[in-house]
Amino acid sequence: FAAGGTPPAVFVRGEPAYYARFGFRPACPLGFRCRWVDAQGPDADAFMIHKLDGDHHEPGDVVFHDAFDRFATD
Repeated sequence: FAAGGTPPAVFVRGEPAYYARFGFRPACPLGFRCRWVDAQGPDADAFMIHKLDGDHHEPGDVVFHDAFDRFATD
């Protein structure tokens, strides 16, 4: 997204019941993937998206900032 602009979506990995209250929904069923979540695993619903600019988004890989690499288990 352009500097100073609104991002098209926000992604989190967290408790689904909590984040759903703010409009987040599971991202894996929409075709989004990230290295932190197995789309077929038990915590797949924890990878969530909140779309800020409508419903049209191209699915694909979501990359978190390098700072999250310190939490890697792979």
